[in-house]
Amino acid sequence: MTDWHQLPVEARARVDALLRRRSLMAAIIALRELDPGFGLRDAQVIAETRFGELGAAGELEAVPQVTVDGLLAKARAIEQRVVAVEGYWDGDSHGWYGRLVAVIERPSRAHDRYDEVVLGSLGMADAEDLAKARAVADALGVPFYFNQPERPDLDLPRWWDRG
Repeated sequence: MTDWHQLPVEARARVDALLRRRSLMAAIIALRELDPGFGLRDAQVIAETRFGELGAAGELEAVPQVTVDGLLAKARAIEQRVVAVEGYWDGDSHGWYGRLVAVIERPSRAHDRYDEVVLGSLGMADAEDLAKARAVADALGVPFYFNQPERPDLDLPRWWDRG
């Protein structure tokens, strides 16, 4: 495995630029493209370590604020009719987060009648974020659904599964 410091300065600058924008997955991909000696796990460890270093040095871009207006703009840009706004739990190697989606009428792999369009990721157990999600649904005149915001679980029924 290649060490971070053995990469050319230009390569490190490219990866750092991605990490400063909080694009961790893009940085992992770039590492693997820059040096075939990086396996997937090695690239992940190096990118996460470097991300931590940049964060500790205060070099990461601020996390953009999620606003009701911003979420509404995304939802209103959807061409299909929005029938619900839904929050559900998702997770990755960094932990749990709430995914906020607009449910639309369009067949998908997950359901024969409905699909989803991602509006954003929120700390769904947070009262302020739940209020934002409800405000979006109210403004669109559709129901808001979150099966269990207080405890992460991947196996909960979705809005389209209700009886």
